[in-house]
Amino acid sequence: MQAAVILAAGSSSRMGFPKQLAEVKDKPLLQSIIDKININFDNSSVVLGSESEIISEKINFKNSNILINENWSEGITSSIRTALFSYQNQKEIDDIIFFLGDQPEVEAEVIEALKKDDHESNKVLVPQYR
Repeated sequence: MQAAVILAAGSSSRMGFPKQLAEVKDKPLLQSIIDKININFDNSSVVLGSESEIISEKINFKNSNILINENWSEGITSSIRTALFSYQNQKEIDDIIFFLGDQPEVEAEVIEALKKDDHESNKVLVPQYR
């Protein structure tokens, strides 16, 4: 089984408020990607860190688990580590696909291609734009 992880723990320091809650097309950024992921994955998690309480109050996580990265200030690697630790004992999970909480416009075709890729067990896929 595959799992999806949305990385959304950053502080958005340049914006002055949680970027995850920025409205785009009448919906918070984070809500948009959660909605997309929940359509495509039975098992998903969202890694929060900075302002996690405020974000948790305003977002409908649907069937996604909320993971709190206490070390969010260390950067994105600490969020990846938080997710990997969370899934390490779930033997039914074969693959984890990571998504960024501030990039909700990932196309359904990209998600499907990642899910269907017949890859070797230790291969890392990184989709690129253009």
